[in-house]
Amino acid sequence: MEHFDTAAHGAIERVLRYEQLTQSTMLWMRSGYLSFHSYLIETRAADDFLSGDFYRQEAALVAWRAWLLARGIGRVTVRTYWGGMKALCTRLARAGGMASPFDWIPPPRVGRVLPKSLTRDAAKTVLNFVENFEWRLPFFTRRNTAMVGTMLLAGLRSGEVLRLVKEDVDCVQGTIRIQHGKGRDGGKDRTAYMTPQLRTLLSAYADTRARLRPVAPTFFVSLQGRALTQGAMKALFATISDKTAIHVSPHRLRHTYATLLRQSGVPDRVSMDLLGHTQLAMLQRYSHVFEGEYRAEVQKLIV
Repeated sequence: MEHFDTAAHGAIERVLRYEQLTQSTMLWMRSGYLSFHSYLIETRAADDFLSGDFYRQEAALVAWRAWLLARGIGRVTVRTYWGGMKALCTRLARAGGMASPFDWIPPPRVGRVLPKSLTRDAAKTVLNFVENFEWRLPFFTRRNTAMVGTMLLAGLRSGEVLRLVKEDVDCVQGTIRIQHGKGRDGGKDRTAYMTPQLRTLLSAYADTRARLRPVAPTFFVSLQGRALTQGAMKALFATISDKTAIHVSPHRLRHTYATLLRQSGVPDRVSMDLLGHTQLAMLQRYSHVFEGEYRAEVQKLIV
């Protein structure tokens, strides 16, 4: 068990240092391992999982799922832990020339999950709130509206928004350059294109930012001109969710962007490139169909 623990923590550290994946990916794998480690210790199942016998390993993994559910852990969270642990074991297996039992055991089912996307009306409500809320200074109004707009109307992840530098945002050409997106070896570069509405929001903030003379090269900065932090973004979305009674997060805005692209008739191939996806299945996970759309499409049927 001590050897497994050392190997697991080493693999998690290498994810950030050598694979150049994001901090959130490392935390995802770590949370899965910590949950599994607690299960192995509490139930004394370490010998079964580390035995090398597939059937004993399978029984241990199935029991882990039951152990989590018995503690009131939601099915989505159980699947998240499972995914993090599977990613970790894949790396351990590759490094040790072994096979991972996760490769032959299907992940936990979560049933039908409610859409992570906002409806078009809810998205409008969120953007209007940020634009008209009485923030402490006009600077915050323009910055916060530009940040939310960048995620809602261009599909950027929170980390991508925070990493943008001034030169990445070209309001004249209407483009946003995203360098080192999500993925191995620093991620995939891509270009996002501004809608007229987003160009207006970003241009207004860029003018305000220029007058501030920030010390940080990042595009989104604090009032002191320093790079904005994840904590500041978290506080912004907590305020939006509290005041509008609409649960909003950066990733939910990204799902909404994918859904808006589909509703606007944008081809899947174009949407994949705009979102930085390499697989159609991933795009389909991000784009959601709402109940009213089913009704509207059925009305088009004729005999």
